[in-house]
Amino acid sequence: VLVAGVWAKDILHGTDLVDEIIPFAAPWVKYKQGWGGIVSCYHVVKQLRKQTWDLGIEVRGDIRQILLLWLTGAKRRVGFDFTGGGALLTDVVFDDGVMAHLTQHHQRICEHLDIWQRDEKYLPFLKLTAAEQAQAQNIVPFIGFHFGASLPLRRSRKAFLIAGSGFLNTSSKDVVRNSAALGSPLISSYSAGPGNTDLGHICFQSDSPPRYMLSLFLGS
Repeated sequence: VLVAGVWAKDILHGTDLVDEIIPFAAPWVKYKQGWGGIVSCYHVVKQLRKQTWDLGIEVRGDIRQILLLWLTGAKRRVGFDFTGGGALLTDVVFDDGVMAHLTQHHQRICEHLDIWQRDEKYLPFLKLTAAEQAQAQNIVPFIGFHFGASLPLRRSRKAFLIAGSGFLNTSSKDVVRNSAALGSPLISSYSAGPGNTDLGHICFQSDSPPRYMLSLFLGS
C-alpha cells in the first residue's frame, strides 16, 4: 500500500507495483490547508490503523511523516532521520551526509532491507503501459528545465544555465516557458542567446506541479 499524493494514481496506473494507493496531501507539502490539513492527517492515520502492518517505510526522513508512520502502529518502521524522529523508527537507515539524489536515498533503503544488492547497479525507470508507450510516440521531443523550488537548495543556479548554453543554443521560437518569478531572470538570459540548433522544443518550468508542465503543451 502506497500513501502518496494524487499524482501517484496517474503515474502508477496500469502497473502492478502496488496493491492500493491512498491519496494524501500532507499539510507540509500542500500549503494553506488550514485545519483541513490536520483533519486529513487524522483520517489517513485512522484509515491505516484499521490494518496491521508488518513493515512501514518513510522515504523522506521527515519527522512529521515519521510521526504519522509511528501512529499507524507498524511493527517495523524504516527510514532516515534527517530532521529527527529516529526514536520513533525501529530501523534508522545510515546516511553519510553527502548530498545525493533522491533515488540514491531510496536505493540505500532497499539495501538496508536486503532487497537490493549493494554491488548491483541501480537504474530507476518509469514503467509505461502499452497505451502510454503508443501515446508517447506522438509527443514532439522536448527538453525540460526546472529552475524554481520552494527551497533555495533545490533551485538551479545561473551557472548551470550558462554552462549549458553552448550545448543547447536555440532560437526563441523553439522555447516554451512559464514566466514564474523564480525562473524568469534565468529564462530571459538563456532564450535571448543566438543559435538555431534543432534539438526539439525546450520547456522552462518554474513550478513543481505536473499539471503546469502539461498545460504548457496542451495550451490550456
